[in-house]
Amino acid sequence: METLKDALPEPFSKGISTLLKLQTHGKEHFDEHYQLLVEQSINGSFGKIYHVSSIANGKEYAIKKVTVRSCSYSHHEFIQTLQESSLSRSIGDDPNLVKSHPDLHWLVLPESVDADDVLEVLSQGVDLPLPFLERFIGTEIYMVFDWYDDDLQSVMDASGSETKALIKITKTDSMQILLHILLGLCFLHKNGIIHNDIKPNNILIDRARSNQLQLRAVIADMGMMRYVVDSLATSFRRLRRHDYDAPDAFFTPYVDIWSFGLVGIQIMHFAKTMTPLRRSVFHKIYEFAEVEDYASIRALLKERLHGEDPFFLECLVQCLQKLPQFRPNARVLYEVLVQQQEYIIACHAAHCLHKLLGPSMHIHCVAEMIFPHYYKNVFLVAVQTSGKFSDKLCLHLQELYDTALFPLPAALNRCPVHLQLFAEVLCHFLSPTATGG
Repeated sequence: METLKDALPEPFSKGISTLLKLQTHGKEHFDEHYQLLVEQSINGSFGKIYHVSSIANGKEYAIKKVTVRSCSYSHHEFIQTLQESSLSRSIGDDPNLVKSHPDLHWLVLPESVDADDVLEVLSQGVDLPLPFLERFIGTEIYMVFDWYDDDLQSVMDASGSETKALIKITKTDSMQILLHILLGLCFLHKNGIIHNDIKPNNILIDRARSNQLQLRAVIADMGMMRYVVDSLATSFRRLRRHDYDAPDAFFTPYVDIWSFGLVGIQIMHFAKTMTPLRRSVFHKIYEFAEVEDYASIRALLKERLHGEDPFFLECLVQCLQKLPQFRPNARVLYEVLVQQQEYIIACHAAHCLHKLLGPSMHIHCVAEMIFPHYYKNVFLVAVQTSGKFSDKLCLHLQELYDTALFPLPAALNRCPVHLQLFAEVLCHFLSPTATGG
């Protein structure tokens, strides 16, 4: 008789075999421990999401309720219903993924299932005969996650509304959100997981951090995920389900890269215009990619994201390659975009120094990628050995470097009280007389 491990890839079979180690409760558990904050539930993938607060500590949570409706592996819903719960117990606390509380997850078993059934499943593990799972049809699985006030799609949809407080997403915020998404994908792909549903609805925004230096974004809803090692993944043809979904016929991590590229286009456009792109733009991109007309995609992005860095636009174009294997992976994309941002900031630092110090600026100080090295190994050494400046000022100038406030724009923006002293010290050491003219 076919068993769980015969039918499913190892990560999935182990996840399902341990699923019933969750706490089991009656239907009354929800009302006894949680209070609904919003009467209407939100529809998620194969389930409903409730915004609640814990009666015990008042903390807000999102509870996702899914129901096992079929126990045939060929039935798509069975896979999607069970794997998200098993996955949430193993992904840990990566800061770029929605935080799960697996110790709070629970099951409500059908009345036909008794304790002996549960013990039999636990004792057999991955050797459980598949027909045995039929007894668990109707099981309700409750998963508990941190609550986030907004997702990226709701922020964009509310851009024209006066009834909802908006999070203003700047260009800097947009890049930070994209980097958070890439880090989340790096974690998933490294652990052999394809998210398979990257879209603005599944990018949650932490409003509590919106008044700080940057927004925090996390990837949510693992209900459509796939394991890379799933030997059956290549036998099922994918169906494109929404505008952000890849056109790929099979499951690979590069499905997520295509979706990331479109999310990147959308969020950068929104940061510029405070309006989301029309669906027709995505349809055009899909049509151009289908015939590998990347010149038209580049032209479209230059028009819609006018003034955006060409290097960044090319990264987005590469995400939209028709053949998945030609798209960059998440780790390469992250490193490239970080380096690109560092280069832009360094260029900005050079311009700031020009404005701050005027024509007496020494040439070596304005080389974009040299300034931090120059500051640490030439300027700071000169300050500390000159004997002309107080220990307090020397310490402050050292802290500017040690606390990673460089390149210079960050230092100027965050330390305005010391700007005049900073300028005087730099002018002294970078003047023609001090440098040998």
